[in-house]
Amino acid sequence: MKKKIVGISRSPRFSPNSVDRDEAIFATVVQLLREKGWEVDRVGEDEILDGRASAVRAQKPVLKSSIVLPAMDDCKAVLSMARDFSVLQGLAEKEKEGLVVLNSSRALLAGNRVDMARQFAAAGVPIPRTLGVYRLAAVAGKATMQWEAEAAPHPVFPLWLKRSGACAQSAADVCFVADEGALTAALSTYAERGIDEVLACEHLQGDLVKFYGVEGTAFFHCYYPTADNAFSKFGLEKINGAPSGYPLDVDALKHCADQAAALCGLTIYGGDAVVDAAGQFRIIDFNDWPSYSRCCAAAAAAIVERLLLAVEPQ
Repeated sequence: MKKKIVGISRSPRFSPNSVDRDEAIFATVVQLLREKGWEVDRVGEDEILDGRASAVRAQKPVLKSSIVLPAMDDCKAVLSMARDFSVLQGLAEKEKEGLVVLNSSRALLAGNRVDMARQFAAAGVPIPRTLGVYRLAAVAGKATMQWEAEAAPHPVFPLWLKRSGACAQSAADVCFVADEGALTAALSTYAERGIDEVLACEHLQGDLVKFYGVEGTAFFHCYYPTADNAFSKFGLEKINGAPSGYPLDVDALKHCADQAAALCGLTIYGGDAVVDAAGQFRIIDFNDWPSYSRCCAAAAAAIVERLLLAVEPQ
């Protein structure tokens, strides 16, 4: 059998302000696989959606999905940055048949910020308190808001609002809220956009740390994004200000991040944590397949290592 892998790159609409960075990590991984003797059939997420890809045209629709995936009969695995719901559905069907997909489409479909927060908390992964969840709807041009309390009977300011059901596609998906007026305005905007579930989390003071990892490998990279005016996708890092240099146990952070990745099935991951003056950290955000812009070469090598371990277990 050919050593073949299908690679699906991410649509630009899921790479806000990061199209070139996402392309760089994906292209580097593909190149490394080819250097190792693998045939990589690369296709773009948008090409799958509109049927432009030559690898797609001759194929039949995937069961329970209107989209058509590339040919995968002789494929050992799929390397996927896809985030479109219909593409994920199609790949999930292939996963059910035993095909290795990284990151797992089934995990991406099953996960949302509300469920992830509950899952992490139950397993002891250090995260901020979930104050509650807002259920939203826009009726006759007016937003209706229902508060479901978790750690607090009512909102405690300042706090963060986070769109629950999908990755952040715009700056409006994650909001820092300082008071009641800002809360009402933000929730109204979410409702008008058709977002029906929003997570409310406590705000944590301390040093903000960005981290990148690949679960199941030794690779881990972290840095302070506000220390040197580093690139920011939405500019939210400035809320925490310049770091104070609080002590950070990087090995412990890696352990917790890898635990979180294993829990939610997002093997290729990135996230943010806040470290307090005592050196205690909490993971405030966790995402699938980031751009790894500060550590592209090392991250790509780890992704290849992890993918091949899944395809050819030792």
